[in-house]
Amino acid sequence: MVPVSVLLALLIVGFLWYRILTKMGFKGSALWILLIMLFFPVTVLAAFIYLALFPWPVQKELQKAKAQRSHSQLPQPVDEIDVELDRMRGEMGLNQMKKRKREN
Repeated sequence: MVPVSVLLALLIVGFLWYRILTKMGFKGSALWILLIMLFFPVTVLAAFIYLALFPWPVQKELQKAKAQRSHSQLPQPVDEIDVELDRMRGEMGLNQMKKRKREN
């Protein structure tokens, strides 16, 4: 019974680490190398140092997008939250709604 529970625990931990690393933006061999490193006590410290000190792929993509946006001729949005809210309102069709006239 103990080997089955240990195997089940390793599968659960492995799945959770896999989901975390994919949300960080890791793909392909880098994902699998980090995942394997996190299972061995000798290499887990190296994996944590790498994750803590080096930029994640998601951060690199964000910096690249910001650099492209700053070089473009489009006007810069004042607040990213307002831009996102306007986009969401547009998707929901709230920008096309007519305002009701109040009857007194």
